[in-house]
Amino acid sequence: MRQLVDNERITKFFRDRELLEHYNDAAIASKMGMAKSNYSSYVNRRKTVTNSFLRKFYNQFGKELQEIAGKNAPHIKEPEDNDEKPDTLTSDLEERCKNLERIQDRLVETNHLLSKEIYRLAAKMDRILDERLNKIEKLLFLLANDGSEDSSPSKSPSTTHKKKPGDG
Repeated sequence: MRQLVDNERITKFFRDRELLEHYNDAAIASKMGMAKSNYSSYVNRRKTVTNSFLRKFYNQFGKELQEIAGKNAPHIKEPEDNDEKPDTLTSDLEERCKNLERIQDRLVETNHLLSKEIYRLAAKMDRILDERLNKIEKLLFLLANDGSEDSSPSKSPSTTHKKKPGDG
């Protein structure tokens, strides 16, 4: 997460803002590239002053503040920014996205393997069912003929229920 701006930097901002008395809030906001209402929210403390906000302010008014206060006023320089480190929130989110993508890839591969296995098992089940149906038909045929196996081959049911591969 981003580091909070310390109170000293915020106090310094308000002092420096007072030195720009010839600017109104709308002009300052315009030079900073933001809406007046947004700028006023920071100034009236409805929003927390951020490092980004201070950077914009001092990028626009740092030189002018030095001229107003005199070249020997070291407090006018833009304060050191503790926001130099990479945004850990962004890097954490990027890492989580990468992990989620890896998990998604594994899930897709697992889904593919499971689909192939289901198809293989369905085909095996069809073969077993066909074999069992053929056995049942033979038994029924034998029972219908009182157990005599001397019937003609043309009446034999052994080929009646053969399925083609892929039939459901």
